[in-house]
Amino acid sequence: MADPLYRPSPSRKAAIDEKTKIAKLREQRLASDAARREAGTWGDLSVGEIVHGPSGEVFVLFWRGRTEPDLMRLKRTRSAEISVSEHERLQEWLTRRAPASLTRSLVGWNLSRAEARRVKEARIAEHKASGRHVVNDGS
Repeated sequence: MADPLYRPSPSRKAAIDEKTKIAKLREQRLASDAARREAGTWGDLSVGEIVHGPSGEVFVLFWRGRTEPDLMRLKRTRSAEISVSEHERLQEWLTRRAPASLTRSLVGWNLSRAEARRVKEARIAEHKASGRHVVNDGS
């Protein structure tokens, strides 16, 4: 009878295949990163949006890092990536809305400043085309 504690180790071929697969995936990731850097889309900015469900209003913004900014902190202090006029509109909008009725979503991350601006403007244009009111539209 076989020993219940004995577990056969994976075959040498399976271990080599696993190492080859990991090396191939690493090469693909590094090539993708290099292509993004070459294209100028590599960076440390994220783009997201805050949506007020009942009214359909949306605020599109970008920030440094991947973690979403705290709404209460955004209400008090201005991030370097938000203009003064945009921050004033955000403060006014957040004071009129209950935090529970706001949903946040991440649109893009690891973007350069130029790419983050492009994505932000594209999202604003999409929301305007769909009939939503964009709070930080500027018009």
